[in-house]
Amino acid sequence: MKKDTEVTNADLRNYNLVLFGDPGSNVYISKALKGAPGAGASKFSWSQKAISAGKQQWSAEDHVLQEVLPSSFAGGRRYVVINSGHTFHEAELAKLNYLLYPHFGDYAVIQIAKSGAQDGTPADKAVVTGYFNEDWSLPGQLDAGVVADPQ
Repeated sequence: MKKDTEVTNADLRNYNLVLFGDPGSNVYISKALKGAPGAGASKFSWSQKAISAGKQQWSAEDHVLQEVLPSSFAGGRRYVVINSGHTFHEAELAKLNYLLYPHFGDYAVIQIAKSGAQDGTPADKAVVTGYFNEDWSLPGQLDAGVVADPQ
């Protein structure tokens, strides 16, 4: 585990990267989004104001991007994972551990609640999630602005 300011060129070439933060707090998130395969960049963009993909846009104030991409730092031989973590919550862990499987695909935009729900259920929710095509591009429905409810 290293701070983004401590990562070396050898690290970039030789390891898969698991990055946390946003493009303003982690320089490699910004670089990964700009340099991933599929027309030269991630299909998602992320600024201080918004996360966007295709014709869809979400406020960066209360949304976060989770994504896995081939690493442009290692010529696509490694991967970059942005904001990885459990896709289940404490309630699921305590009650039904057979539900502990990934709930998202290659990407997800998560709406972060400012506070938890009153009944203790998780208030964060995926507003879009899915899988990239074989060439690491978004499926047509997201580019066209049609988003299926992931719930």
